[in-house]
Amino acid sequence: EDLDITAVGVATEIRVTGASTEADAIIVDATAGGVIIDSGLAAADSLLLRATGGTTATAHLTSNGTGTAAVDIDSTGSGGDIDVDSADAITIDATTSFSIDGTGTSSNVTLTSNGAADDFTVALAGAFNSSLILSSTGTAEDALQITTTAGGLNMSVTGDAAGEDLDITTVGATTEMRLTSASTTADSIAIQAITTTAGIDIDSGTGGVDILSGGVFSIDGVSASNLSVTSNLEGEDLTISQIGAFNASLVLSAAGTAADALVITATDTGNSGTANLVLGAGDTRPD
Repeated sequence: EDLDITAVGVATEIRVTGASTEADAIIVDATAGGVIIDSGLAAADSLLLRATGGTTATAHLTSNGTGTAAVDIDSTGSGGDIDVDSADAITIDATTSFSIDGTGTSSNVTLTSNGAADDFTVALAGAFNSSLILSSTGTAEDALQITTTAGGLNMSVTGDAAGEDLDITTVGATTEMRLTSASTTADSIAIQAITTTAGIDIDSGTGGVDILSGGVFSIDGVSASNLSVTSNLEGEDLTISQIGAFNASLVLSAAGTAADALVITATDTGNSGTANLVLGAGDTRPD
């Protein structure tokens, strides 16, 4: 007990046309059952749904379903893609969560700017205990890359509560952290604590700290300071030396005004009587 409208000629079309100017000029309505629109044409544009009424025309695909697939767009053919194009902007909004997933092929989200301030923003909005997470399970040395090919890179943290810090951490036993610059300027790498009471703390385990300079180096302070080694074995010396047989000097100087402005001492805290102060010159040439 169906209503069948059929065209049997290979060039015979079926057209439903309405001259009404109302918003519901043509209604296809199944009050209880479903509606199926099926095209068997194996060619481009085999099924078209379009609004051609001018600049204010809109096309709506809506559903009042409450399931997880209230509106479901699938490409079920092997190798079939879904292509969404717009001559202007595309807006996708979700009042709860959203997910964009791909499997097995390189993917990208790209903005090709053509003018100043054409920014690409990935943001987490909302002042709650939420996180913006960039993660990778890749196994190569470049498993996660953040690169700029022309401009700079800015990272900033504005949190001021305890623990709201900028932490860069490696957790693998053989995973190193390297900070490298190819710049040729005097401040190629600058580590600064710029507020009045700020400090910089560098700690190392038994592997030590190795600082090498191909030019000059300078360590300066404006309050009481020290350079010390705490020995716990024989031969753990602290050496301050000038190396190179040229007219160069090792200079220890003090501008202090007290009687002990410059102090060189050897202190035997173990009372072994073996602590000595030795001063010598290595130039054995005659005067």
